Amino acid sequence: MPACRLAATLVAAFALLLLASCSPSANGSGVTMRTLAYGPLPQQQADVYEPASPPASAASRPVALLIHGGGWVAGSRSEFGDMARWLAQQGMVPIAIDYRFVTQATWPAQADDVERAVWWLRENAQALHADPSRVVAIGGSAGGHLAAWLGTTDHPSPKGTPSRVNAVVSMWGPWDLTATNVREDGKNMIAALMGSRPAQEASPLYRIDARTAPTMLIHGTRDELVPPDQSTHACEVLRAAKVECDLLLLEGEGHGLTSKNPDLRPVIERLSAFLGRHR
Repeated sequence: MPACRLAATLVAAFALLLLASCSPSANGSGVTMRTLAYGPLPQQQADVYEPASPPASAASRPVALLIHGGGWVAGSRSEFGDMARWLAQQGMVPIAIDYRFVTQATWPAQADDVERAVWWLRENAQALHADPSRVVAIGGSAGGHLAAWLGTTDHPSPKGTPSRVNAVVSMWGPWDLTATNVREDGKNMIAALMGSRPAQEASPLYRIDARTAPTMLIHGTRDELVPPDQSTHACEVLRAAKVECDLLLLEGEGHGLTSKNPDLRPVIERLSAFLGRHR
């Protein structure tokens, strides 16, 4: 479930909007990136973005944990590089992570990795110039599924550090892995992810309750890989649990942004507004 098209298209739109506003750092300059390990495995790597000259109040900056897509079998943290630079310019600490693919380990390895990343960033918040109480997980496709997992579950670290994030942005991500109206290649991806485990075990939909993090859902109405009712039904369940859900359906779009010249301004405006409420 690749999210690279999302990253490239959305980031291009961010850049255009910044240029239009005459931002002096519209090209992402003034932002540095360092790669750190958030765990002992080679796949547990994180790119941390920050202003070259952090302000005095840097320790209070909210965190954006960026989780790439790729069907749990491909993709890279670098896909969110330009978006991360834009978020850093907006006063956040963007952290783009890799995680184990199903070719290396099946579920729950992917959940373990993203949870470990949250433990790590919270336990090292001071060194990262971050606020551990303001963490939003942002992911596309398979990354949207893992972001949703972080909003619906809480597995504390050995030190008692929570793994549940404070807000979620899930873009065309699957919430119910037991759904039957999924294309055959999607079913194969889920089967590879789960191995011998039941699909419901990894489905964020069945973990929604009043403790679930506020969530924004973005989905194309013509998505054939992850049907849009994955997001519309999740939003219904979220709202029934009295959890904030901001649902943005992109008319005519497929999995990701598939039209030639999509109008991204409403997407960016809604996303910016949601992040503004939860940062």
